[in-house]
Amino acid sequence: MIRHSPLYVSVLFLLLLLLPILFLALSLRLASEVVFAQGNLHVAVFFDPFNQKYHFLLGTMYLQEGKIAPARYHLEKALKTFPTDQRALNNLALLHASQGELGKARVLALRAHLIDLNNEMIWNNYKRFREVDEEIRLDKKGKKGER
Repeated sequence: MIRHSPLYVSVLFLLLLLLPILFLALSLRLASEVVFAQGNLHVAVFFDPFNQKYHFLLGTMYLQEGKIAPARYHLEKALKTFPTDQRALNNLALLHASQGELGKARVLALRAHLIDLNNEMIWNNYKRFREVDEEIRLDKKGKKGER
């Protein structure tokens, strides 16, 4: 049986107590940095309302937080300024898919794919949206046939 010194056990115990506190502190710092970044982007949009990059970044941040309405607004604004931005198209497709609007998601993902044929992530998103959308349509047809 291995015996550890009391100092070793005390340090280990202290470390186990401090880890959750350190993790919480790091999480709070990251959250405050996100809020700070959003604030800076809002100021940038105020001074340059037609800057596509600012709207894309804000829309992406809101999408990651699950704030659908502001994400949609900023991503659509980014696409009005630069309609061939495949990243904004892809993120807007993800937004529509998260809302169950798979038809719209497919169209947007296909547009993004046609702009950048070598982007595998966009192509995989399109294929996934297409497959799920087709499964839902087949289920609906099957349910109508059962009546």
